[in-house]
Amino acid sequence: MAKVDQPISEKEALSAADIGQILGCSRQAVDKMAKKGGWPAIWEGRAKLFSVADLPEDVRVAIATKSCPYTPPAITPAKEAGLADIMKLKGKKKIRFTTRTAIISIYKAFSAKANLADTPCREAFCVRWAAGEIEAEAWLREELPSFSPNSVKNWLETEEKEGSAALGGDFGKHRKGTGIIESTPLMRESILGMMAEHPNASAALIREWLEAKFQKVPSLRRLQAWVSAWKKANPGNWMYIQAPDKWRSRFMAACGDKYELIVRQNQLWEYDGTPADIMLSDGKRYSIIGVINIFDRRLKLEVAPSENSRDVGALSRRCILDWGVPEGVTTDNGGSYVSAYQQQVFGALGIVHTILPPFRPDLKPAIERAFRTFSHHLLTICPAYVGHNVATRQEIRERETFSKRLMDRKNPQELSMAFSPQELQEFCNDWCQNTYAHRPHSGLNGRTPWEVAQDWIMPVRRIENERALDVLLVPLASGGGFREVGKKGLRCSSGVYVAPELGGLVGHRVQVRMDPANLTWAYVFDDDGNFLCRAERTDDLSAEQMRAEAKAMRRVSQATPKAISKEMRAMAKLTEADQAMPVIREHHRKRAEAIRAKGVDQRSTVYTTPELEAAADAANAHIPAVAVTEQSREIVPGFTPPATAQERYKLLLALQAREDLTEAEAKWARIYAACLEADGFRRMYQICAATG
Repeated sequence: MAKVDQPISEKEALSAADIGQILGCSRQAVDKMAKKGGWPAIWEGRAKLFSVADLPEDVRVAIATKSCPYTPPAITPAKEAGLADIMKLKGKKKIRFTTRTAIISIYKAFSAKANLADTPCREAFCVRWAAGEIEAEAWLREELPSFSPNSVKNWLETEEKEGSAALGGDFGKHRKGTGIIESTPLMRESILGMMAEHPNASAALIREWLEAKFQKVPSLRRLQAWVSAWKKANPGNWMYIQAPDKWRSRFMAACGDKYELIVRQNQLWEYDGTPADIMLSDGKRYSIIGVINIFDRRLKLEVAPSENSRDVGALSRRCILDWGVPEGVTTDNGGSYVSAYQQQVFGALGIVHTILPPFRPDLKPAIERAFRTFSHHLLTICPAYVGHNVATRQEIRERETFSKRLMDRKNPQELSMAFSPQELQEFCNDWCQNTYAHRPHSGLNGRTPWEVAQDWIMPVRRIENERALDVLLVPLASGGGFREVGKKGLRCSSGVYVAPELGGLVGHRVQVRMDPANLTWAYVFDDDGNFLCRAERTDDLSAEQMRAEAKAMRRVSQATPKAISKEMRAMAKLTEADQAMPVIREHHRKRAEAIRAKGVDQRSTVYTTPELEAAADAANAHIPAVAVTEQSREIVPGFTPPATAQERYKLLLALQAREDLTEAEAKWARIYAACLEADGFRRMYQICAATG
């Protein structure tokens, strides 16, 4: 492989010009700073260098700032959580996981160069990150524009103690199921029973039903949210309770047509890929992906049209079944190794994935040397060999006969001697098993990979269920793998997939894994990553098989809502939901009586308007004269008023005109003047006077 110049920021010793390039000043200025600060120098021939570790703190930090470009985060296995925790992250948890692991990766690169104590190192990193001096991708800086040194400390401790998945956070996990409804089974049953017995009952009415049965009830908003969440989580079941006929047309499975019927053994593996140095019979250069077991140097190679995650997964499968499960793997930061799919595979298997910085092949020498050995051995005499470097390729191009035989692609017969992809794969397998495995290695003290593997007697971690590994290695379908199960089955990859288990999942969202090379099967999981079923493509089913699948799905789809409906109706009977109306009415009556018992008479005042007064006068004009009662005589003893109202009012006017009134006359005049009868006459005379 071609030699790549080492970046300035990755060197252990720098020249004055290198330091000036980082600090943004001239070489002469750096020499002055070195002389003034007494920087110790290292001489390599005539070149004067300065060790990064011996430089002043501010210079080391500036160099460290340039030495931590973003690399995709490495995943460490969870120590307490399950291996599938990382696969289950979604939404905000997934965003937190991605951003925090990326920040940790950048910080570790910064810390390695800054050579500071933990606390000042974190403080310097946070300050320079907030100032935008540390290079990072736009989405990462936008998601975390700033953070505190304590946050970095907490993230590092969390990753070390609990694994990478814990960086996603687990907020709210202790709140689920602790609400008053979920913590009171009878209340939950009462709500569901009311919903089953009275599907049209509002949340407010259900709450009144609860008030009649329980001392403490949830708020109306909380009850509305709970009912809405239950309906959303059980769309088919709720539709079945509301309208069974409508449920059959919308949710009951109806797939198909009625008239047609995935220092120790295995301590570390290294991955890498390279273009093949031969042209194949289809006129293309394929890629070769390799994995080497560092402990015994066993090697496996995979031929692929291009270096992609699916082929890396296929090679991983071969190695795991043959060698066992590795503890850790090392790869470069190529897209086929750091993709979400590959990270999920490594994370689910509990494999520590170390991602190397760009342009550092020296950090994985074993696989690099293995590729060199492969490309310089028998491959050089294979048909259509094109060379392993530029110089060799130029020599081959100058061979006119080769150029005519190989490069004239208009004549397919010219490539008839070249390997096909299958033949190249057979060649690679044969070379690894029969040649490389029996070559002595200096790194193995002159022993061969086969001998070292044979001498290992300790247990090796192996996966017994090969099918489980296959499913794990199957990549997600497009769009993150999420699909909604329809009445006719699961639509994916321009096809429809059916399975009996899908009958009870109509209307639910699932996650699908599919092998692009084999579209016959789709592996279905729920949102939490739990396996549900394996569905088969309808195109591959006969008419008889399709009818059987349709019946099975219909049977399963009916079973779930029927069971739920039966359970809810039992709850309705248990809680006497059919008596809700009279119970609620009695509850309202008792509450109203209790409220009225606590009430007091309100103070009032007479309200009138001129119109009301005139109407009263007109009404009083038709009131017949009332005789003086015995009570009136008791009120004013010794005084007898006239018998008619007109005479009494005339007497009042006469008494009011006199001054020499007896005590009885004055008392009667005062009482009568305040009564309604006198007031009516007085108003009537006023109206008559006003109208002429």
